[in-house]
Amino acid sequence: MTFTSMWASIVPARSQWVRLPIYLLLFYLLASFSANFSMEGGGLVSLWYLPSGLILTILLLEGISLSTFCLLAIIVVESFVFYEGIPFTLVIKALVSVTGYSAAAYWLRKQRNDLFRLASVRNVTIFIAITGLAVTIVALINASLNSLSGNAGHHSFIIGSLLWWMGDMLAVLSFVPFVLVHFPTIKQFYDELLDRLKHQKHRGLLFSKDRFYPVIGFLIQITGLIFVLWMVFFWPVTRPYNPFYICFIPLVWITLVGGINGATLGIAIINTGTVIAASLTGVDLISLQFFILIFTVTSLFLGSAISERRFSERALLQEINKLKEAERMQAALAQISESASTSENFIALLQSFHLAIMSVIPAKNFYICLYNPESKLLSFPYFMDDVDTTPDPKPLEQGLTEYVLRTGKPILVDPEHFAELERDGKVVSMGAPSIDWLGVPLKIQDLTI
Repeated sequence: MTFTSMWASIVPARSQWVRLPIYLLLFYLLASFSANFSMEGGGLVSLWYLPSGLILTILLLEGISLSTFCLLAIIVVESFVFYEGIPFTLVIKALVSVTGYSAAAYWLRKQRNDLFRLASVRNVTIFIAITGLAVTIVALINASLNSLSGNAGHHSFIIGSLLWWMGDMLAVLSFVPFVLVHFPTIKQFYDELLDRLKHQKHRGLLFSKDRFYPVIGFLIQITGLIFVLWMVFFWPVTRPYNPFYICFIPLVWITLVGGINGATLGIAIINTGTVIAASLTGVDLISLQFFILIFTVTSLFLGSAISERRFSERALLQEINKLKEAERMQAALAQISESASTSENFIALLQSFHLAIMSVIPAKNFYICLYNPESKLLSFPYFMDDVDTTPDPKPLEQGLTEYVLRTGKPILVDPEHFAELERDGKVVSMGAPSIDWLGVPLKIQDLTI
């Protein structure tokens, strides 16, 4: 490895620098939130340490070049939130954590490109296995450091390791899958919004029915999740029985409906709501961590299995449609071949061509044009249109027909494409405007007729 490549692997790229203040702010906010669930009064172990999830997310999205930034961010933020100053143990534990998650991010990024979508059981298995191994190593080493430095309190090494592992693992499984799955959708929506604001396009295209109804469905499901959390932690009738297990019902519901997208959203809401409600009501969060972990892992596998099945069904449907299209094309070619030998006259032959093409694509408006190089005229032996009448033979002009004749290539033109061709001076508007116009050249060898 050269010095340049080594430097590039540890120093953020220029395009990443603008995002570093945002990441630093997120580190501070998440660490401050996680401090509410710390033990031993010194933040040595947090039962839900969200900065671990943020570290892995940043390294997965941006690359391990930001590992140095994550290390410095953790040291600075924890020195303000958990400690007074920067003790040596903080530096060592931060170095262990960032190194472990950098290794996990490195191996995850080496997997298939679709791993980040978590849309298959295989992808979820790889993700949980690699992150679980990294969290285990980090927890064992940091718990050992706590024991050696005398900061383990009354907890044994095993209990300390288990608490550290559970707090980091729950944070990673709650935070990272949600960002990986939903970040592309959020970014696409944001980019489209900026584009439409910039070009002053109609807002109805952005908030279409295809997007509006799923959003309403998710809002209803989120409301159900919040209602169940209220029943579990705040309703006097059910609170004495601690029925936390009923949270699994709406979580399964949103997972069955939304697949991995619904699972990650439901996990984020259930886990966040649980830790907040537990802190507000005084419920022992340690007693709930095992249930939260089981809910989280089960939902991730169930959501990925549902998404994988739906993807397979869509792929199968596409293959079936391709086979049907090929059958229609074959039937159309057979019809054209038969018509060439059975048609009574030239017009009947052209009409059979039209009917054969209509069996493959919508082509109610259809014409066949021939060019005579001697007279330099275009003639229309067959012309069917709802608006225009059959044109008389005419010289070459600047229409789409002449454009196909000049280029010798097929072309599909929508209104935007036509406006572009018109601006470039390649065509002019002739006849009634078309929503879509398809032109295919008739050729004898290399000569377009």
